[in-house]
Amino acid sequence: MSLQNNPMWTQLAEREKRLVIGLVIFLVIMAFYSLVWSPIHSQYSQQKSALQKAETEWLWLVEQAPKVIQSPRGTQLAAHSKTALMDSLQKSLRQQNLLQFTEGLKLTNRGIKVRFEEVDAPRLFRWIGVLEQQGLTAKSMKLTPISDGLTQAELLYEVVK
Repeated sequence: MSLQNNPMWTQLAEREKRLVIGLVIFLVIMAFYSLVWSPIHSQYSQQKSALQKAETEWLWLVEQAPKVIQSPRGTQLAAHSKTALMDSLQKSLRQQNLLQFTEGLKLTNRGIKVRFEEVDAPRLFRWIGVLEQQGLTAKSMKLTPISDGLTQAELLYEVVK
């Protein structure tokens, strides 16, 4: 059905016809802007800011890399045997007052598994940090949050060859 054959269209004055056509053009432009251009532009802006943030973080990491390489490691834990590893872990657990929270230190084929059923998370992370500063890192770590500040943990430390 054509507009020219529509009785409502033919009754409109020439000025009103131009206003209706102008309104239709305006509505098409606004629909294009709101449905196509605006989402693309906002997504572009978000991605651009995310890229800038990633670049800043990358530059910071590049600056930090030489500092990490140059930093002294402190005293290394003697963990060349399972017994030495067990002694080191027990000693550090005692120093951090975490020994009472352990479900046990279990010998495995390649190292020692430390299991906590319910432990204060900040104290656990402090203990892990101390061990890492001394050069002993966990081969695997499984943490399950129990409630605010409490976690269940299972860490596997292996003997250094």
